[in-house]
Amino acid sequence: PYLFRRPYQSRMFFRQFALQLNIKGWLSAGSVVVVSSYDPKEGKRFLTRALTTAIENLGKSVLVVDVD
Repeated sequence: PYLFRRPYQSRMFFRQFALQLNIKGWLSAGSVVVVSSYDPKEGKRFLTRALTTAIENLGKSVLVVDVD
């Protein structure tokens, strides 16, 4: 399953989510965002890719470490 019917809706959701994180100061230099789940098929990679793209579009640098 997917979150949205159209890719545009997904991009907008993650853009708004990244903006909220930035406004709250959670994306300042040295910040760490962790995406985890017990179930291996819950969409951690999808979430990580989409959020990474949205954060990079804000002009922030992102480092992703996958320790699956």
